[in-house]
Amino acid sequence: MTFDGVHELIKIKDLFPDARLILRIQSNERHKAKHNFNTKCGCHRNHSKELLAQAWEMKLNVVGISFHVGSLPDDAECFASTIADAHFVFQIGQSLGFNMTILDIGGGFPGIDDDGGKFEKIADVVNKSLDLYFPVSQGVRIIAEPGRYLITSAVTLAVNIIGKRIVRQNFKKKNQNGTTHLSLSPLNCNASHDKGRDSNMTHDIRRTDDDIRNNESLVYMYYVNDGVYGTLANVMTDSVVIQHKVLYREAQPDADASPKKPSIIWGPSCDSLDCVVPDCNLPDLKVGEWLYFCNMGAYTLCLATDFNGIERPLVFPVCSKHYWNQMYPEGSPMLYLPYV
Repeated sequence: MTFDGVHELIKIKDLFPDARLILRIQSNERHKAKHNFNTKCGCHRNHSKELLAQAWEMKLNVVGISFHVGSLPDDAECFASTIADAHFVFQIGQSLGFNMTILDIGGGFPGIDDDGGKFEKIADVVNKSLDLYFPVSQGVRIIAEPGRYLITSAVTLAVNIIGKRIVRQNFKKKNQNGTTHLSLSPLNCNASHDKGRDSNMTHDIRRTDDDIRNNESLVYMYYVNDGVYGTLANVMTDSVVIQHKVLYREAQPDADASPKKPSIIWGPSCDSLDCVVPDCNLPDLKVGEWLYFCNMGAYTLCLATDFNGIERPLVFPVCSKHYWNQMYPEGSPMLYLPYV
């Protein structure tokens, strides 16, 4: 059970005095992360002696130290400096008489290596620091919380195009922070309303489509059936740039070779914040076609809501035959999961 303040110790003493406790410390403040947990959790290393002494006086059992460098840290060295801080606090605990046997190095491990071997670099830094400060001979149990690392690549999200608009781009500029702003106006159709069901109306609409296909001032806006209030929540929480792909049927093997158009991918809600990809290039797609996004396992479906009455997507577990047979070499369990 973790604690990082005296009020937690008071509760534990009252409710579960025999608990084995782990002091959570802040990560080293020299480093930054996309989601910095220091503002909410953790005891500063300079205050750890006072807190550990309080736990000793209350006859509580502190057995280790934990930390979390933050989600998506800027550099791997944050692990080295925070492991050094943990060792400093470890020694304080031992000097007070605690039997310190556990170090929890938390999470912060990336789910994909999008910048060239990032996980391998973190692993190298962590292993060298542990060898230096917590060698195997000390018998300290090392645990970690690699949630993002384990689950990110395990999920692929498929979305259906449920709506489409083509609008004229009046201007496009970027602010100092890189945010793109578009001024868009609806594209008028040459067909007039008073033609009613006249066949010429269909002809005029078709001719208008042909005329605009190569117009570079146009933006193709696609509305899909999942968005930032659903599975694509990581667009807002992680400011992640979603890598989108078009799912083509076998009957369209050359569809990806068609000219790309400036495009925006919107979620299904009525909120203008529900923008999945604000600036991309896609072929001219039709309503009913599919897009898909890889690496959608972390902080996505678990954060999804039913905002605007839009239901969460269905989940289809799939496992390759190779890995299925590795997990269950003696035959499939009672739970049936399809494999490919």
